[in-house]
Parts: sequence; C-alpha cells; structure tokens
Amino acid sequence: MELKFILESLLFSAQKPLSVKELRDVFAAAAEAEDADATVKSLKKIKEEDVTAALETLAREHETAEQNGHDERQKGQDAARGPAQIIPVVSDEEDNAGAN
Repeated sequence: MELKFILESLLFSAQKPLSVKELRDVFAAAAEAEDADATVKSLKKIKEEDVTAALETLAREHETAEQNGHDERQKGQDAARGPAQIIPVVSDEEDNAGAN
C-alpha cells in the first residue's frame, strides 16, 4: 500500500493532529505487533523525509480535489438554477431606454 494512503487513513481516524514524529512512532509500534505483516514492518524505519514528502503530496492532492469539488458544485448550482437564472434578462424597459 502506498505511504500516502496509510498516512491519510491514520490522520483521518486520529482524534487529534499528528506530528511526523508521532506518525513514525505509530509505524514503529505497529511493526512490533506480533501479527504485523511485511508492509507494516517495512514502515518501522521510515525516514522523516519520506513521511514529510508523502504528507506534502497528500496535502496538494486534497487541495486540488477541494478546488475541483468547488468547481463541480458551482456547475451543479448553475445547472439547478437553469438558464433563465444564469443569463441576465434584459427587460423591455431597459431595451427601450437604450433606444432613446
């Protein structure tokens, strides 16, 4: 499993923000478990730089997803309103005012 997905799961389920050191401590403790698999054991000696890089990638991806979600929500709101509410309507009164 890719490191960023493991970090995302840990951060999502944590009851508080976790520092890089705390994340590495979680990995080390999990690797000591009797039933730890090879993936978990491989995280025991993960470098701080690797955790930081994965967190930065995860943050960028979430920012992009959030922005894309906002754009999609806006499109959905525009579609729900319908063209009559999106396109400004020029009243006959405004039309005639320009002719004078």
